[in-house]
Amino acid sequence: MKKFWKFRDGKHIKYIQLPKLSDATMIVAFEGWNDAGSAASLALAVLRNQWKSAKIAEVDSEEFFNFTDLRPEMYFSSENRRYISWPKTTISLASSERSPGDVVFVYGAEPQLKWKTYSHNLYVLAKKLNCRRAIFLGSHLADVTHDRPVQIAVSGDVSSLGVNDKAVVSGYEGPVGILSALQTEFENRNILTGSIWAGVPNYSESTSPKAALALVLSVNEILKGTVSTAELERLAKEYEVRMTNMVDADDLLATYVSYVSERNDIDTLMAASNEVIKEIEDFLRKEESN
Repeated sequence: MKKFWKFRDGKHIKYIQLPKLSDATMIVAFEGWNDAGSAASLALAVLRNQWKSAKIAEVDSEEFFNFTDLRPEMYFSSENRRYISWPKTTISLASSERSPGDVVFVYGAEPQLKWKTYSHNLYVLAKKLNCRRAIFLGSHLADVTHDRPVQIAVSGDVSSLGVNDKAVVSGYEGPVGILSALQTEFENRNILTGSIWAGVPNYSESTSPKAALALVLSVNEILKGTVSTAELERLAKEYEVRMTNMVDADDLLATYVSYVSERNDIDTLMAASNEVIKEIEDFLRKEESN
């Protein structure tokens, strides 16, 4: 049975019950800019549910959100009393028989303020929990089509991720979200990191269970937990049918999808040709050295 530190408030993180772990994995996903098609947040929700996670801490929202941009919401309790739900980051722990050891989940809305302070606070928490590695999940809009396998891009310590060879190593440069800030903070402080991003069609519905399924399978391929994906697979098939019907009903969209599909085929052929050329060049170099 795990031991827990007693409830206390830190500078920015409220510990409800903080366990003493030895070799944990942190998995992080946020709603917002990093979450096209809600794929990353849905994937994390599926893993949290499957591995039976329980809340252990939360990050104080007051320091990291502009509430005029991301409004808190009013609700009524079962006793008909008003309460406000504030944007926040929740930290939960899974250590069930289905989970691959101890897994710490970090999730919520993407913070808007003080990213350096926020990232450092989560690093301190990861260190306190003895998280040896961190996996960041994201999804982005891309020139891909709904009827092809989901394009997965990885970055960080790619060799340790162990995702299938269809994943692309990301060389992205440009504007970033909180995931990149966190990954950089963790890397600079010697926590093993990797990010996994799913490509979502630019014309997708607001939720892409197909991209979420690809992220769930990628995480489980790395960590070797026990995950049932039957329901997510059903939702992904239904999503693909709806998307096909939408494309078929819109001539302009159908033209765009056909263009993207043909361009991706050309890109795939060119990548394969470049790989063959590289192998030939390597062979010739070896022959010359002999």
